[in-house]
Amino acid sequence: MKIFKFLFSGWFMGLLLVVFAYAIGYATFVENDYGAIAAKIAVYNSRWFEVLLFLMVVNFAGMIFTKHLYLKSKWNILVIHIALVIIIIGAGITRYYGFEGQMHIREGKTTNIFRSSDTFLFVQLKEGDQIESLEKKILLAQGRNDLLSISRSWQGNDVNIDVVNYYPKAIQTLVKSESGEAYLTLAIGGKTGRIELTMKEGETRMVEDFGISFGDTTNRALVQIIYRADKLYMRIPQALKADSLISEPESFVPVQTMTMLRAGETTYVIKELIKNGRMEVRQVAQNADHGAPIINVVVNGKDMALISGRQQTVMLGNTEVAIRIGTKMLQLPFSLKLNKLI
Repeated sequence: MKIFKFLFSGWFMGLLLVVFAYAIGYATFVENDYGAIAAKIAVYNSRWFEVLLFLMVVNFAGMIFTKHLYLKSKWNILVIHIALVIIIIGAGITRYYGFEGQMHIREGKTTNIFRSSDTFLFVQLKEGDQIESLEKKILLAQGRNDLLSISRSWQGNDVNIDVVNYYPKAIQTLVKSESGEAYLTLAIGGKTGRIELTMKEGETRMVEDFGISFGDTTNRALVQIIYRADKLYMRIPQALKADSLISEPESFVPVQTMTMLRAGETTYVIKELIKNGRMEVRQVAQNADHGAPIINVVVNGKDMALISGRQQTVMLGNTEVAIRIGTKMLQLPFSLKLNKLI
């Protein structure tokens, strides 16, 4: 058949090798400018590159029979073709079933736990006693939008999560803007230590085992802060047992910035109110001594800036959505022991 004659021809093999060489060269330039992950997205993990490798396997294997490479006089060429087929098939197995990571072993210790090289999006949905966890592998590359999208219907709510941008090293700053929105900066001290929060009006965050909102007046289980008529008001649920500074725990009472309030084992300080502001993510140089990987995530229209490896929580009605982007710990079926570090 003509199709097989075409697939197993020598000139088609030459064409495939030229395209392969061009693809590898292009990937090298992409990796040099944007990093290894960008090269994976553009070339190595792309569907067209997989099709190219599949056609190369078909061509190399087919030419064994069309060119009679199984004859003893052509065994040297046969070995090359078989080797190339095995290499490509091995690469395919590694691509779909292999994994990489880093294992830290102290001298004299044994372990089978290592940290993955791949990055994952972890999502936990919680409402009351109902909890569901999701995870999905993600390739983070600078300059590429719409990195990953997840849509889930849960407890009657539609949860849509979009990972839209990635900055390898950046800082997040709050700047004043005439067209901006109201923001609060808070310092919260609790069981796990001091936490700095920046909240936009309308946001709800989970801190330790309670929620805190800025602008919400509906959910009375939250610590609520509102801004009305150029004044800040705060309401702490009775369950948190506010101290005497809040005489009526179930009512909104005026609060001042830089004043400490206590509820149970937690202290609150509203550091600053910015009436018109916006959050900016600014990229810094890779050799800078400050900054961290930051990922822009949109949850049901709400913008979030996640620092890689740190969990952040947002409330969607009564549903708590906890999101983290980072690596995960994996387990080997065997253990390794470091006898002595030389």
